[in-house]
Amino acid sequence: MDGESALRPCPICSVDFNSQEEFEEHKSSPQHRVRWLKHWYQTNRLLLAQDKNGVVICPQKNNDTTNVTFEERSGTVCVSLLPDSVHKSIPIVIKNTGKEPVILRQIEMLHSCPTVALNDHYGVVRGERFVRVLSGVEYPVDCHTQGGSLGVLQVPVAFQFKPEQSDELFFIVRTVQVNVLDSVAQDSAATSPYEKPSTGYPLRHEFGSYIPGVPVVKQKSKNGLTEKIPLHLYKYKPSLKHIASKNFNPNKVAPNHQAETKKLKDMMKAGLGPHNYVDWFETMLWIEEMQMELDIRYYSIPEAQLRAVSPLIYSAASCVELEVLGLSENRPSILRGDNVYVTHLGKRKPVYAGCVHKVNDKSIYLAFDPSPYNRKLENNKEQMLAVCNIVSGTSKPAPYIVFGPPGTGKTVTIVEAIKQVYKLQPNSRVLASAPKTIPDQLLDISNVKNYEINFPTGKKLQEYRIIVCTMVTAARIVSASLPSGHLTHVFLDECGHAMEPEAMVPLAGMLAKDSQVVLAGDPYQLGPVIRNSQCYSSEKLFSNNGLDKSYLERLMEMEMYQDKNGTFNHQVVTKLLNNYRSHKDILKEPNEMFYRSQLKVCADQVYVTSMCNWEHLPKKNFPLIFHAARGRDDREGTSPSFFNALEVSTVIGYVKKLLDTRSPKVMARDIGIITPYRRQVEKIRNQLRKVHNTNNLKVGSPEEFQGDERRVIIISTVRASADQLANDQVFKLGFLRNPKRFNVSVTRAKALLIIVGCPEILQLDEHWGKLLDFIRQRGGYRGHSYSRGGLDDFDDILTRFENLNLRPVLGEDVSARELAEAPEWRAEH
Repeated sequence: MDGESALRPCPICSVDFNSQEEFEEHKSSPQHRVRWLKHWYQTNRLLLAQDKNGVVICPQKNNDTTNVTFEERSGTVCVSLLPDSVHKSIPIVIKNTGKEPVILRQIEMLHSCPTVALNDHYGVVRGERFVRVLSGVEYPVDCHTQGGSLGVLQVPVAFQFKPEQSDELFFIVRTVQVNVLDSVAQDSAATSPYEKPSTGYPLRHEFGSYIPGVPVVKQKSKNGLTEKIPLHLYKYKPSLKHIASKNFNPNKVAPNHQAETKKLKDMMKAGLGPHNYVDWFETMLWIEEMQMELDIRYYSIPEAQLRAVSPLIYSAASCVELEVLGLSENRPSILRGDNVYVTHLGKRKPVYAGCVHKVNDKSIYLAFDPSPYNRKLENNKEQMLAVCNIVSGTSKPAPYIVFGPPGTGKTVTIVEAIKQVYKLQPNSRVLASAPKTIPDQLLDISNVKNYEINFPTGKKLQEYRIIVCTMVTAARIVSASLPSGHLTHVFLDECGHAMEPEAMVPLAGMLAKDSQVVLAGDPYQLGPVIRNSQCYSSEKLFSNNGLDKSYLERLMEMEMYQDKNGTFNHQVVTKLLNNYRSHKDILKEPNEMFYRSQLKVCADQVYVTSMCNWEHLPKKNFPLIFHAARGRDDREGTSPSFFNALEVSTVIGYVKKLLDTRSPKVMARDIGIITPYRRQVEKIRNQLRKVHNTNNLKVGSPEEFQGDERRVIIISTVRASADQLANDQVFKLGFLRNPKRFNVSVTRAKALLIIVGCPEILQLDEHWGKLLDFIRQRGGYRGHSYSRGGLDDFDDILTRFENLNLRPVLGEDVSARELAEAPEWRAEH
């Protein structure tokens, strides 16, 4: 593409243009001009807040300043009010500490704010006149603030001055912040100012071929005889079948079977006698058995239909009925207690043995083992396909992927596959691994005793056919020097959540050449947690294959694993489609965003609609709430983690409402609270300790909720801006920038999803914005009104800045990049 037709990006607005002309037209639009202005303002806000030319602006000290604070560096005057309290007036004084008089020309709020009003004695605020402030003189400006609904609002106020002996304008900006907080929010506020922590010192820190059915219950013998010597299942050796197929000719069999063939030929040449009686008849019986196996194949019934038998008709076992033509003529001859072998069409494995419980004129009743498969899977073709393909090894030597979107039973499928491998392949040895820690309910059957970890010996480990461990702990198994190729199957659950080197640990050194590797996960849910930004795929150093890209995600980018027009190659990957978790409205948006709207709502409708008439829903039969909170993201001490005191209060309020609800009854264990920042988790937990019966309520990050679910999920998004001039780009970081975190968070809820957050910030993100719009359109929005994209405010903000003559100066103090992106500020510059 040549330079003329190359895409021209606008980093400020995150839009591409096909030509320079289109870009220039875009730069003159109000949307771009305001966004660029925000960018400039935020870049220079500390400079704008500084006192200049001897002029000092601060709140006046008096006896009524207990709820007023002044942060000199940022120029923020903070007023704390109780909900619905009377207004509070704050005198702000302008002091001229210099030697020369200055002219106060203008006082202007940089955007509208309903809770703040300004007034001064000579009418500068009203634009009626200028005021000459002499050296050593103070000029007061009244700032009236008013309480209302809970929230934090702030507005920058610009003061325009001109030295009396100069024509050069200068500006000082003070930000008035009004905090209307209840007791919970106040209790959750910062206890100390945030200080960036010091970096400190660097640290380095065969086999059975079928699943047996339910045997016929043997009736007790009437003569009282008891079975002392049980009759076992006996099988011929595979070598005998090979020798028989070569007509016992030593010259035609494989070299390793020649000695056995010669021995059998010698026995036949010697003739029947006492010395070879058993071997003689045993050999012939086995050969007959082989022929019966061949003959019985003529009675195979392709695409046979199995129909459930009502317990009212036959109650000794759960049976299915199979119609068999020729049964009355003994073609084939079937007796009670025989086995009929069943497999899926087109598949060799797994094979299920149905025990014949009853022989009718034209049909038979078969009873299969209730554990060939999990009964819950039989109506889910994707889960059944995945289990069958894993057991059959259709993807070998490549890994098999179980692509499991939220609530589709991914782990259930993997567990069933492990059970089938264990039953069908007695020589199998399975390692099941995941990147997570051991759940408390499994500690009693783990190697953790009395909070101490005990590792068995390598010899002891070889006695187990199934070992379950975390991916990192698998290194201990590898280092135990187990025989090379010891494992036949390795299952990596939640593989999308692990770094690729972490996923390699269970695969290193123990896999046989014919081993089956199974990866289970969802590339659209949370990936590995990476701390160093240099290791991200989006960075240049390790572009496209950073540590944040999991083994699962990288494989699914390969052509053989690609989704082609909504269809996968089922030999190597199965996408589970039935969602058993969520209400249809909760699932709708993430289903469209990440899964081509292919997920089917299969959840228990009684359960997932149980909150649809909750008394606190803004819209009945729509179990989603977006509660707009005018909060403030804050930090304290040396912790860089954000928290939002107002959102803590709002979340606690919803918890209390849920626990107080009589119908439907909601227990603490039914509720989960997700928030992306550790400090917010701590603040919410502290407040929950003051709420009765909340011990079983889970609070955690999206990572802690990966694979988890709750009847009700409350999400606190934390990030907020009380200032309409906040730079949009600042908030496209972290939690809001990560679609996987968004997907995990909003897909944990079964019956009710409540999101608490700042709509002005969340609308800036593609995924949060789309969900926010959906909730608003359906009537689930609650809180203050706001304009989508801030379009209604653009002209007003531009007018205020231009009236003040406060604007970017396009010159040496502006970078080349900013100069290229700067809008055309009319003819004034």
